[in-house]
Amino acid sequence: MTGCAIRPVFVRHYCLYDRGNFTSNSTYKTNLDRVLYSNATAKDSDYGFYNFSYGRNSDSANAIGLCRGDMKSDVCRSCLNYSIYLLTQLCPQQKEAIGWFDNCMLRYSSHSIFGAMETGPDFVMWATVNITEETLFSKKLKTLLDSLKNNASSGGSLKKYATGNIAAQGLWTIYGLFQCTPDLSQLQCDECLESALQAIPPCCSEGMKVFLPSCQARYESYSSLSLLLIHHRSYHHRR
Repeated sequence: MTGCAIRPVFVRHYCLYDRGNFTSNSTYKTNLDRVLYSNATAKDSDYGFYNFSYGRNSDSANAIGLCRGDMKSDVCRSCLNYSIYLLTQLCPQQKEAIGWFDNCMLRYSSHSIFGAMETGPDFVMWATVNITEETLFSKKLKTLLDSLKNNASSGGSLKKYATGNIAAQGLWTIYGLFQCTPDLSQLQCDECLESALQAIPPCCSEGMKVFLPSCQARYESYSSLSLLLIHHRSYHHRR
């Protein structure tokens, strides 16, 4: 089963109405079309990160595309291209918008977003099933999340991504995934992931996903990491 044949799983989008609008014949619209086209046609990156800017002052258009760190280039490209199509349909006149899919994230803005750490808007999902052995789960979860945060933020300028797991024998295994946009410094990535961690209570949902403009954090207690990344059983969410 290849990612090219499957429509990416849409998570959430925001049209940032307070950041300004544009008209169909404006210079900003022309510049935005140009950077999104550049994103859609860019040579595949082995690291799944794309950044384009064009224009000056209030007409400057800036776009960032980021794929989950384990995505193959064809799956990444499919996700980003579909996100360009969908986000521009959902936010047809807003200068700034962000959309998250399970495999990728796209955001664009009239202000520079490269190297700028942003934690809002955010989106949080959590599993409706609670875990047993709460004290042990809380301890194991903290150990895993702290380790993943450090591993992700210490990545280089091409990828800041970490996965891992921790087990309680005979009970469950917790699988986790942390990622920052690689244009951030180690300190910025740490700060973003710390903001994500603040949305994760120590106990005791069996899974949570936290999406921020500059980073994401996930954990789930399933039997394989592939289920962590594609599983869509019942989740609550908050804006």
